[in-house]
Amino acid sequence: MTKPIRVEGIDIEVQIAFTRDHLDLIWPHYDKTGLPRSVIDDMINAYIASGELVSYERWFLEYGQRVINPLMNEKLGRPMDHPTFNNLLKFALREQIDSNPTIIEIRRFKKG
Repeated sequence: MTKPIRVEGIDIEVQIAFTRDHLDLIWPHYDKTGLPRSVIDDMINAYIASGELVSYERWFLEYGQRVINPLMNEKLGRPMDHPTFNNLLKFALREQIDSNPTIIEIRRFKKG
């Protein structure tokens, strides 16, 4: 079995826990950054245009890191490489991350 390729700039715990079902937890935080809802529509259209060669979850993380993160940082007046998108995901998914069995085991192993 090959190792999954990590999405650079996105915390490994986010990558483990994130599923398409969690999108409803993320969208309200987009609104707080001042990004228009049309950005979400653009994301979905870009995924469809991509030919759906990778899972939506992976594509969402990659697109978010590459395209949405700089937009958020510009809107918030932050340096372009600030991890705003990653931090938004960690905040929005905190409960899912903390209750994910794989992450619980990883944390337990790291402590041990």
